[in-house]
Amino acid sequence: MPDIDLKLLYRFGFICHRKGEEPLGDEVWQAISKDWLRHPYGNFVVWLHPETTLSVCGDNDRRALVIGDAIGVGAREGRPLAQGAAAVSNGELPDVLYDYTGRFALFILEGDDALIFNDPIGSRSVFYTVTDPVAVASHAALLARAQSRSVREDMAAFVVSEPFRKRKPAYLPGDDTIHQDTYQLIANNFFDVGQRRSIRYWPSLRRVKYGFDELLAEFDNYFRSLSGFLQAKNTIVSITGGIDSRTIIAGLRYYNSVPQGVTWLRYVFNEPERAVIELVRNATKMSHRYIDENEYSANKVTVSAQENAGGFRRRSLVVAAMRDAYSAVEAPVYVRGYGGEILRAPKYRIRNTMNSMSIDDMVKAYVMGTRKQHLGDKTYLRAIEACYEGYASRVTPADCEGLDFNPNDIFYWENRIGTWGTHMMNEMDPAMYSMTGLNSRRLFEMAFGLPDEIRFPQGHPKELLRRVIGHYDPELARVPHIDGNWGKQSKQNGKTESA
Repeated sequence: MPDIDLKLLYRFGFICHRKGEEPLGDEVWQAISKDWLRHPYGNFVVWLHPETTLSVCGDNDRRALVIGDAIGVGAREGRPLAQGAAAVSNGELPDVLYDYTGRFALFILEGDDALIFNDPIGSRSVFYTVTDPVAVASHAALLARAQSRSVREDMAAFVVSEPFRKRKPAYLPGDDTIHQDTYQLIANNFFDVGQRRSIRYWPSLRRVKYGFDELLAEFDNYFRSLSGFLQAKNTIVSITGGIDSRTIIAGLRYYNSVPQGVTWLRYVFNEPERAVIELVRNATKMSHRYIDENEYSANKVTVSAQENAGGFRRRSLVVAAMRDAYSAVEAPVYVRGYGGEILRAPKYRIRNTMNSMSIDDMVKAYVMGTRKQHLGDKTYLRAIEACYEGYASRVTPADCEGLDFNPNDIFYWENRIGTWGTHMMNEMDPAMYSMTGLNSRRLFEMAFGLPDEIRFPQGHPKELLRRVIGHYDPELARVPHIDGNWGKQSKQNGKTESA
């Protein structure tokens, strides 16, 4: 038995399989399954970590299960997703999901068939197997342990290679995992158990053009609903020199959900940020703490976090620090700034990295995180290409072509935030429940429909969110921000010099 905290392993997670295919698993699965909650539904069995939330609607013929937190927005505010999903046909499910945020997986169980969807970014990660016995789970390693699936030799070699270990950030290409016949469900796709494959359901219509005022009205709908959900929680949001989390802070405070602030001193932190952070603190009067994660050591919490995050990342001292800092806080939720870069145009979009959703262009985008000295490593590059060949067959990114969406926007959403970002959720779970702060298909679609001169004027993508912040908190909008990837600090005394 590994030296691991079993109560924190796959925290807030689940596994679902067909009845009669009970997983025997390894010693870890046998140990945790004694405490997990087993729910039989028709021809399926769902196992839940003791802290996982579940809502169910329907009968023996057709049930809708929502695992996690689904928050209705706009016209669906306050309406349970399970109830709405149970009342419509399968073909209408994408329309229902259009107005839900949160961190959730939706199961439609009908006879021997099942369809599995998740939230817009896929922050409630879902993994599935394609060989018998077919199953789905919240974590790839959970499937592997429950079904005794081995580690793939090719992926084991890939994740210990020098180019991968030195790349930033660390995430696998495509939808691959390190386990045999096990893949991640990518955002904008659902998994069909009967067909043993994922199926793309967005985009299905041509891109629609929008204006800033329309986007802002949808931000109001979004933050009203998210704030309503978080008012019963102790919300923690990072305060950095950037702008994504700051947007979340502004929207939540406007709708009377006041978060606490935290800053990690060793995680992509530069000393010039401190002055900006202090300005944010003064403008918001938020409670805030600095955390030096290097004061902590690897322990059982970090071991659980590493396995939760896929088993290919280094152990995170941030998780140990956050658990120690907030262990006495009731109902803590860490709300991440993920989703902001999708809205304001990612670096792929600014640099026009991709011209299409071809395998070559997807490889080119992934390789951007690789250090220059490793760009000629043919073994490394061929492994990435093989991953995207499989990805193209399962996720069918080519289906997005011809609908006037920019491939850089969709690929960044689905294969950066929708993979690496979801692993970060799972990694943080042993410390506290975490959510994506900007997670809305409607918001993303509206941002994609903005004219370039509004979305990223003169190539400055952060200006868009600064304008959103100004709608909620003009004083906070005047606080400068550090550009991060763009290398300069902006000035917002009436003008933006760079963003």
